[in-house]
Amino acid sequence: VHGYQRRVHGGKGKGKAQKEEEEEKKELFSGPPKPGVAIVDVVFICDCTGSMGTYMEKAKETAKKILYDIKDQYCDASVFFGFVGYHDHCDPKVIDFKDLTGDVEDVEKFIGTLAPTGGGDEAEAVVDALDYAAHKISWRPEALRQLIHILDAPPHGREFGGGDDHPDGCPCKLDYKVILAELEKMGTEYMILNFTPSVDKMVKIYQTYHPRINCVPLVILQNQQQAVPPPGPELADYEEEAKPEAHARLESPAAVPTCADIFAEKPIAPKPDMVCLIAPAPAPVPASAPMPPPPMAGAPSTPPMSSAVALTPSMD
Repeated sequence: VHGYQRRVHGGKGKGKAQKEEEEEKKELFSGPPKPGVAIVDVVFICDCTGSMGTYMEKAKETAKKILYDIKDQYCDASVFFGFVGYHDHCDPKVIDFKDLTGDVEDVEKFIGTLAPTGGGDEAEAVVDALDYAAHKISWRPEALRQLIHILDAPPHGREFGGGDDHPDGCPCKLDYKVILAELEKMGTEYMILNFTPSVDKMVKIYQTYHPRINCVPLVILQNQQQAVPPPGPELADYEEEAKPEAHARLESPAAVPTCADIFAEKPIAPKPDMVCLIAPAPAPVPASAPMPPPPMAGAPSTPPMSSAVALTPSMD
C-alpha cells in the first residue's frame, strides 16, 4: 500500500510506536479518500460449503491473486475490499462477513480463515450472500463497484436445476430478481467464477435481471497450483482431466482473471472530480517506417511541434 510503510521498532518506546502505527493505519485504510482520487470498492462472494472442499484452496488462492492484482494496478486509487462467504440454511452459521476496508492484509487474513463446511443439499444460500452484498456492505457512494463471485453450486429454486431441499427458492423469502435489479441499479459490475457446469443455468437466469454479469468458468488442471479458465465452450465438463497438449497455454499464471479482465467492461472514466487511471497505450511506431525526405533547398521551414501537447477530452 503506497504511503504506508510497516516500521520495525525495537527497545524503548515500542508500545508508543505501535500505537502511532495503528493510528496511521486506521487513518489510511478507513478515512475518506483525498479529493481527486478514484474510488473502487471490490467485494468477493464465495461458496464455503463442503462441496467446495475440492476447490477451496484454489478459490482462496485465486481471490488473493485478484486482490493484490487490483491493488497493484490501482495503486493511486482508494481501493477497498470486502468479503461475503456463505454456507446453507441447514448450517449453524449461514454467512461469514467482512465489510469493506482498505487493509489488504486484513482481508487476506480473513480469507485464510475460511473453510469448506456444511451445505446439506446441492443448492446453497447464494441469494442470502447477494442480499448481504447489496444491503450489508458499506458501499461508498462514488465508488466503482465490483462483485467477484466464486462458487460451484446453484442457489435454491427449481429453475436452477440443482438437488434442492427448497425447490420454491430461498427459505428466507429473499427474491433474487429484486436483489439483482438493485445491484444493477447501483451500477455494480458482477463477475462469476464457477468451478462446475451446475452453475450455468443460474448464470443465464441471473443475466436476465443483471445484464452486466460476466462469467468465467474455472478449471483445476492436474499438478497445477491455481485455478484457470478453460480455453473455450468445447470443454463441456470443467472438471474433466485436461490433456497437456490441448491446454498448454493454461500453464501461464496470467490465465487467472486479471485486473484488466475484471474492469474491461467498465473502466474508470474521467470525471471532473476523478482521476482517470486507465489510459490507452500510444500506438507503436513500426521499425520499418520510412524517414521523411529532407526539405528541398529554399523551401520554407516548418516550426517544430512542442513535445508536450495537452489533449483535453470533450465534456459534452
